[in-house]
Amino acid sequence: MLEHLLYFSPLLILVFGAVLFMLLPQVNEEHTAYFKTARIILLISFILNIIFYNKDPLPDITASNRFVLLFQSMIYVCAFVILFLSRKWFVAMNIAGTHFCGNLFFVVCSAYLLISSTNLYLTSLAIILFMVGNFFMLGNENKKQEVNISRNIYGAMSVIIAMLLFISVYIFWQSNNNLSYADLRSLLALKPDDMRLYCASACIIISFLFLLNLAPLHFCFTETTGIMVLPVFTYFVLIPLIAAMGAFVEINIHVFAPIYEHLAFFYRVIALLSVGIGAIGACSGKNIHKILSCGAVFNFGIVFLLLYDFNFESLQITFSYMLIYLLSMSGVCASLYGFRIKGEYLFMLNEIEGAAQKRPYVSAVLCILLISLLGLPPSLGFVGIFAMLNNLAMQRHYYEIIYILLMFLVLAYAYLQIIMALYFYKSRESFDRADKGIYIAMMLNMVIMMIILMKPQYFSDYLAFMTESVFE
Repeated sequence: MLEHLLYFSPLLILVFGAVLFMLLPQVNEEHTAYFKTARIILLISFILNIIFYNKDPLPDITASNRFVLLFQSMIYVCAFVILFLSRKWFVAMNIAGTHFCGNLFFVVCSAYLLISSTNLYLTSLAIILFMVGNFFMLGNENKKQEVNISRNIYGAMSVIIAMLLFISVYIFWQSNNNLSYADLRSLLALKPDDMRLYCASACIIISFLFLLNLAPLHFCFTETTGIMVLPVFTYFVLIPLIAAMGAFVEINIHVFAPIYEHLAFFYRVIALLSVGIGAIGACSGKNIHKILSCGAVFNFGIVFLLLYDFNFESLQITFSYMLIYLLSMSGVCASLYGFRIKGEYLFMLNEIEGAAQKRPYVSAVLCILLISLLGLPPSLGFVGIFAMLNNLAMQRHYYEIIYILLMFLVLAYAYLQIIMALYFYKSRESFDRADKGIYIAMMLNMVIMMIILMKPQYFSDYLAFMTESVFE
């Protein structure tokens, strides 16, 4: 009994963190100790998760292997980054931020379950919990009417997704009476032409498309991020995408493999549609958050396209591209915390005009990271883009390569607007002093990217070592 509690301890500590911060009062005053406590709790859970990563207390419904550890570690690191950066915003706004910390622990718990699940019951429950966490996260510290409308739309979509998951679970249960991934895979292999099973599979896939913010279900994400406060925006462009992608890869390899040849074309269409909508959507406004969120749709469209075969080589390239995106995007978010005027954080292009004159280091880092997101040499992003194009060329997907390169040009125009606003206009306002922690975060981000750029083989070998266990 004690042994099982130890194996459960990372999750139990996350639950404790969620309950603790939800019960604390949301007072309108600065309490940096809350964020320090949250980081300590998160760090303890992370360390215990690494120690017990191969110990599985519930082998019938969860998995514990290096692949699960890789994605859980990315979740932990991103959550730690979010807590470190978001403290700056809450201090500036003179708000305690306890409910934000509680929501963050709640969604990390949900992500933990989602990534480790090997049973459709648990996967469906984790997705629903994740959507509930996202719903409450949307309203954090922003009471504008536009936010409430967007949150209600997200809530309505979440109810629809929950109903689809219920339908899927019901159909599979009626057909098999066992919802473990292994049994569902055997069922699909035994009945490859059963339309009811195809419908159940489609319901599951749609729920993941919603979590991944891929077209045509991207609108809740792209239309909402423009009015999110900066800590919530940072969360939405990092954690939900990682958790959903890890679980999506697992369920495709362990459940949908027998029918994958019928799903491949659908995945391809979704990926190309997301790439196009993401690139064009990024050019449609002057809101920096919306530009970057559309860029996220574009990049995860490419990630989705690279998963075309779900083999070891494609997964390795996919995760390399995704990790480079996460590094670049986390650095971009850190840079955005450096732009503030009279206590207000900036998110419109006209508000950051001439920022390079007042904040040259922050502006330079943001410019470098945007170049990395575009995959231009000699940035780290070029490594991911080159690997992606090489992979598509080996599969003879030449039309996709031409299409993606054209969409990169469209996306480049959107990012160029940010760079032009920083460097080609005169500053009309005096920017507030940036917190030292922001400079530290940006410096660490740049150092990590430089190390990977100089030693990409070590990075690739590590990903290969961590990824291969997903096929076990």
